[in-house]
Amino acid sequence: MPASLSGIARLAPVASSALYAWATVADFDFSLEPDQTISAGGLTFTDQITGLPVVFAAANGAAIVSGKLVLSPAAGSQLSVTNGSTDTAARVDVALASLFAAYDGEALALGASLSAVTLGENGEAFGLMVNGPVRMGGGTLGHGYSAEIRHNGTNPVRSTRYQSGSTGVQALSTAAYASARALALRVDGFRPVACYGTAEADALTPETLAYTGPGGIYGSNSGGSPLGASGARLGLFVCGGATSGPDVSFTRFILRALKAL
Repeated sequence: MPASLSGIARLAPVASSALYAWATVADFDFSLEPDQTISAGGLTFTDQITGLPVVFAAANGAAIVSGKLVLSPAAGSQLSVTNGSTDTAARVDVALASLFAAYDGEALALGASLSAVTLGENGEAFGLMVNGPVRMGGGTLGHGYSAEIRHNGTNPVRSTRYQSGSTGVQALSTAAYASARALALRVDGFRPVACYGTAEADALTPETLAYTGPGGIYGSNSGGSPLGASGARLGLFVCGGATSGPDVSFTRFILRALKAL
C-alpha cells in the first residue's frame, strides 16, 4: 500500500439529525377584524398566515367589538364542571384541521393574549381549551382540557378544567394570580402543560413560557387525547359567576408548531 494512503483514517459514518424550529401556523389578530356578531352560529376571522377567512363556531355571547374578541358570559354560565352536559359558557372554537391541515403529531403551542380583566366572584373563569370532536360540556362523550384563570371563591388562581371519565377543575397553584395577560397550552409529546404570562406579547411565542402544571387529563371515553383524535378543536371560553360577566377581551389567538427545517 502506498505510504500516501496508509495514513488515511477511516471515516465513521456521520449520523444525520433533522433540525427543528417553532413556526407560526395560524395567527388571528383581532385588532384587524371589523366589528361583527354571531352569524349562522359562527364568527369569521382572517388567518394572518394564509390570508384566508376561517369560521369559528361561537355561542353564548361572543362578538368582535372595537378590534377585540369579547366573550360575555351570562350569570351562572359554565362549561362542564360538575355536569358533563353543561355547555353554557361564552366561547369560540375551531377544528385543528382548519388551522393546521398538515398536523401530523408535531409539538404544538396554542396561545392567546387578552386585555386586563378582574375576576370578582366564585366560578368566574377564562381560558384556552382543547376539545375532542365532542366539546367538553357536550355530554358523556365530550372530552378535553384547559389552561385558565378561575376564581375559587377566595382568589383567582391558575387552574385546569377537564372532562374524561370524570369532569371538573383542578387548581394548578393556590397562589392568587390576577395579572394574566397571556395564556398558553403546550403539547410537547409528553403531556399538555398550562402556561401563563403577564404581558400580551408573551402569546406570540407561547412555547417559551414556563409551564405551571399539567393541563387537564387525556380523554378516556371518546378516543383518547383530544389532539390524537379526529376532529380535535381549539378555542377560548369565559364562564360567569352568580352574576353576569366579566366580559373578557382577547386580542390575539395563535398556533405554533415545532417543524423540521
